[in-house]
Amino acid sequence: MALVILHKRFREMGLKARSIGTVHDALNLEVPAEEMSIVLPMVKEVMENLPLAEWFGVDLSVPIIADCKAGQHWGDSIELTEEQTLNWDPSILTQAA
Repeated sequence: MALVILHKRFREMGLKARSIGTVHDALNLEVPAEEMSIVLPMVKEVMENLPLAEWFGVDLSVPIIADCKAGQHWGDSIELTEEQTLNWDPSILTQAA
C-alpha cells in the first residue's frame, strides 16, 4: 500500500526516486542523493500513516512505526534515527564508514 502511494507521489513531484523491491515489510528504494531530504521524511510519513480506514474501513489500535536505513548498497546501510530521517545530512554516510 505504501509503495503504491509513494510511487504516485514520486511521479507527481517529478522525483527520480523509485522502488527497487520489497522484502517482507521493508521497502527498498533507489533515491538520488539530491532527493534524500525530500524522500526520507515522505517515506516515514506514508508508512506510518496509511489510509487504512479510508481504503479498507480498518482502524488499528497500535501505531505503525517505520524505521529508515540509508547506504550506497543494501549491505552497508545504516539505521537512521528519527532526527536523521527528518533532517537528512549526507555526511551521516561518511561518518558511519
